Amino acid sequence: MKINQLKSIHAWVRSTSTSEVLFVTALILPVYLLLYNALINQISQDWKNWGLGLAILLYFVGLIWMKLRQSKEEKDFTDFLIIKNHILDKGYLFMSFERIAEIDQRLDEKRIKQLVFAFPNELRFAKLKENKKGIKVLNLVEEQD
Repeated sequence: MKINQLKSIHAWVRSTSTSEVLFVTALILPVYLLLYNALINQISQDWKNWGLGLAILLYFVGLIWMKLRQSKEEKDFTDFLIIKNHILDKGYLFMSFERIAEIDQRLDEKRIKQLVFAFPNELRFAKLKENKKGIKVLNLVEEQD
């Protein structure tokens, strides 16, 4: 397995919800245990129960570690990119808090304010039409030919 594939798996686990991880675990864990069982049977029958217990422990510790390893900065950056790309894909520079909340329920007004403070050179608060609160994307560099 290549390192990029491992990074991809790690990124997937970090970005998925806990229920999705549990669903995939229900599919993968039996295969994982069968492989460890075959390996342990080759080594020694005496270690079968301990080996399978250790395999299960390592599996869940690995999942928990990957899920918790995502730092606050990574979460902030991911949410920032989601907002920025959504706004720019629509062809806008401004967007209201309500429209941003439609992208993802996690992106409420409090979360957006956190992101504006985390990325002050990229996002700014803005007043939109009808005094709606929103944000503006900054520092767009025009591509030159």
